[in-house]
Amino acid sequence: MADLPTIIFVGGGTGGHIFPNLAVLERLRHLEVRFSPHFLISHRPLDAKILAQADIPATSLVIESLGSRPWSWPRRLKNAVSDVRAAVRVMESTRACAVVATGGFVSVAAAFAARRCRLPLGVVNLDAVPGRANRLLVGRAERVFTAYPWPAVARAESIGVPLRGSALGQEDPSAARYALGLDPSRDTLLIVGGSQGARTLNEMGPPLARACGEVIDHWQWLHVAGSDPQAEMLRRSYAEVGVRASVFSFSHAMGQVWTAATVAISRAGAGSVAEAWANGVPCIFLPYPHHRDGHQKLNAQPLVNNGGAFVVEDMVDPLQNAESVAGLLTRMVDETGRLKAMRRTLQESCPSDGADVVAQWLATIVRDAH
Repeated sequence: MADLPTIIFVGGGTGGHIFPNLAVLERLRHLEVRFSPHFLISHRPLDAKILAQADIPATSLVIESLGSRPWSWPRRLKNAVSDVRAAVRVMESTRACAVVATGGFVSVAAAFAARRCRLPLGVVNLDAVPGRANRLLVGRAERVFTAYPWPAVARAESIGVPLRGSALGQEDPSAARYALGLDPSRDTLLIVGGSQGARTLNEMGPPLARACGEVIDHWQWLHVAGSDPQAEMLRRSYAEVGVRASVFSFSHAMGQVWTAATVAISRAGAGSVAEAWANGVPCIFLPYPHHRDGHQKLNAQPLVNNGGAFVVEDMVDPLQNAESVAGLLTRMVDETGRLKAMRRTLQESCPSDGADVVAQWLATIVRDAH
């Protein structure tokens, strides 16, 4: 495939930046576009792990934001210059014809490199509040796609968050539960903190089981912990409180996970919100509490507005979180028809998948490059 035009997919640091690019790549292959993919990612181990599973070539960059410590700026700027040069080398050596970036500071180096190589750049904004990297990139982009309104950029094209096929459920709940080692007939509570997990959600799990009492005593729990040590800790803790639970460190088949869920407790990253919405799973979102712009809360707001989800503040303390979530969760379960109504409104309001739109733009460029 070395003689084929190459699309450079850029984004890293979390699965939330990588998975949308994988979704676009997947759609291009469905369109039978002849191209080679190459990913530019961060140096975090998770990025390489995800792409190794997908068997896709990638180059790691070390670029970071400048941060608030001036004494670190010389080192960070040096790394940034090195990363731009590395990105240029990738683009020049792979017959690159286009660059698509999903945010994060890896995207900044790629944007400078794309300008130097005179390649079209597409920016995909995933969050309700565009990050600093996307705000820097938008003026350099040929096309701008956004999953949430971006009033400051009049030419931004509204799309849904690009989702991989593996993130969409294709089974009935009973079959999904059986495949995950659960009882096919039992209602299932899913707790998921995103690709890297969420410490406060993990710590909340066992206390929540105690706080819910008999209301969901007949339920079973499905927990995606984010790491092997966290998963092992949770298995022991759930066993101690007598909860039927399947615990995983990570899942490459999130569609199956969402399908198994009757209701979910989740972080509110753009990808998690989009997956819950697309799979019609009623949610209690606990947005990451330390973002200054509060974008995760805003990510979840469309689902709250249409009655498909609730947002609860992450108090950081696991006992406080368990108490506040338990009250809401038991009310959701107790009210006859509430969960069915929430699921129905999610299914009826879900936006179309944006992967197709981005893929069609890239397909045109690739065909012109042949």
